[in-house]
Amino acid sequence: MTKYLTETTLKTKDKIEIIRKYMNENPKQADDFFSGWWRLLGLYESNNLSHEFRMSMEAEINSIYRMVIESEFYKKKETRIPALYTKGLLCRFLDQSPVSSPYPRHFLRVTDDSEDGFTEYTITHHYLEILILDGSAEFVKNENGNFLDYTEEAM
Repeated sequence: MTKYLTETTLKTKDKIEIIRKYMNENPKQADDFFSGWWRLLGLYESNNLSHEFRMSMEAEINSIYRMVIESEFYKKKETRIPALYTKGLLCRFLDQSPVSSPYPRHFLRVTDDSEDGFTEYTITHHYLEILILDGSAEFVKNENGNFLDYTEEAM
């Protein structure tokens, strides 16, 4: 994994090299959008630019860096771990919002021969041991917290 620095710690020429490296490492995205970036980066390195034009190009390069490189850096901070065959405790808790229902937020759906094909049970058990048997489940850790979610392939 390539580690990128934040925008404020780099000079424009360094950002140009990182953007070029990113474009070389991601050939699947090499479309007309990228070809415009190649021209912009090459033009910036020309010595025949007015100060005002150079400043507007630096702003554009900063924008590209923020949009692509920093967003890629933050995406890479996410970790995903398969949840299949993991044992854990399903813990019951109440909503804290007074507008919401005072009932627990978890329920168990069991498939059966009923008219709907399933029955739902509100969980009142406080610490119910479970075993995850769903291969499309992953534990996800990122800047927004920790989640039990679908795999990226399942989404």
